[in-house]
Parts: sequence; C-alpha cells; structure tokens
Amino acid sequence: MSLTGIGTLTGLYGISKISNAIIIDNSKTFDNIKKGVERVTSERQGAAGVRSVVGRQAGVDIVLVQIPPYPEAVAEVVSELYLFGVRRIISISRAYSIGRLMPQRPVVIAKAAIPLDSVSREISGEELPLMPSSKMEYTFRSTAELRFSDFNWVYGYTITVPTIYVRPFIEKIRRISGKRGVVAVDSVTAALYSLQYEYTHLETLSLLVIAGHLDKYASSSIARSLDELNDIIERIGRNETILYMVAIEIFKRLRETQP
Repeated sequence: MSLTGIGTLTGLYGISKISNAIIIDNSKTFDNIKKGVERVTSERQGAAGVRSVVGRQAGVDIVLVQIPPYPEAVAEVVSELYLFGVRRIISISRAYSIGRLMPQRPVVIAKAAIPLDSVSREISGEELPLMPSSKMEYTFRSTAELRFSDFNWVYGYTITVPTIYVRPFIEKIRRISGKRGVVAVDSVTAALYSLQYEYTHLETLSLLVIAGHLDKYASSSIARSLDELNDIIERIGRNETILYMVAIEIFKRLRETQP
C-alpha cells in the first residue's frame, strides 16, 4: 500500500503508479539526464541537496532523485520513495578502488556491502548480509552487461562508510581492504541494501563509478588546478549518464518479464 501527499524530503507529490527510481549522487549527472528525460511531469526541489524529476524514458516511468552521498540521506530518501509506491531502486554513485588494479573505465556492480556506518546495521541488524536484489542483479547480467560495452564490469564487495574525507575511516578501510573480493569503498550502498530488510517488497542494485584509487585520494583530496577538477567532474558525469541508460534497460527488462 502506498501513501499520497507531499514528501518532506523529496518535495514530490504522491507517485504511487511509478515503481522505478534511480538515485544519483552527482549534480552534474542530474542536470545532464534531466535534459533528456521524456515527458517530465514533475520537477521538485526538496530538502538540502535533494532534487527530483518524475518522467518517462524509453517507455519506462521513473523517478530520478539527486541525493547527498551519505548513508543517512539514502535511508531517509529511499524510505520516502517506498512510502510513495516505489519498489525498484538503482543507485548510481561514485566510489574509490582499493587493493586490486582496476581495468580501464571500470564500474563496480556491488555484490555485497560491508557497513562501517551506523545507519545500515541499525536498520538490518548485525547478523544479516547486505546484498542486492537477486532479480535485479540477474537482470543486469542477462541484459545490460551484454548490451553496454562502454565499461569493464567488475563484480565485488564494497565497504560503505559515512564519509571518506575523515582519516579514521580510511584506517578502518585499510584493515579490511586486503580481504578477498573487496574492491571499493563508497558511502551509499550498505544503507540502500539494508533497507530491503525493512521493506520486504523493495528491490535494489548499486552501480559504482570508480573515481580513483583511495590511496591516492587519501594522500590529498586537493586538485592541482580548476581544469583538473573539471576533468574529473566531467568524466564521472559522463560515466554516470551512461549508467542511467543501463538502469533504464534493467527496468524495461523487468517490466517485460513480469507475469
């Protein structure tokens, strides 16, 4: 059962007929995608750092939401979307690689999330694994992976932290980073996956654009010039925009295979 009204976080009005949402962490990506969304029916400014668009893309009704890339924001916004009737959510966000050498243009499909944030375990409980919807992951493998050759797809575990800007979290990450299968660190995935225990009809999948290696970033988060910063922003924005179309293909396939 979904509710009607106005979302205090997203600013959205009741959208109970729309089952699909894409959440992104990048204002540049949001602006790029918004220009190409077909049949926009609503555009809202919500709480600080939250913007949303309701529209239609390639025959799929979607809600596109920009969120601050923090576990608390993910939990709050996704919960509101669920109350409005959204049941399938794909997140597209940036991450940093750890440990292994990544191929060119990597995107990590988060097979599981290791939570180092307080929100995710509070939602799911200490003993439960944080994993994507098996249906969503299978659909990705059987459709999007074959149709989109822009990236090298990497399947692995991600570590989710409240922020990668604070050194104590970097030290915690390094203690885990040598474990088998752990390839990235982000600030979104664990909270997203944990909500599947809170909302039993929720299906989620996290796609992570690798922005760089954590060791390099941890030594200095300062770009050498404005041009270098703009190049980083443009690269991440381009890759996330392509992943938006991957997400649309997944939603299309899921709709086609519904009984």
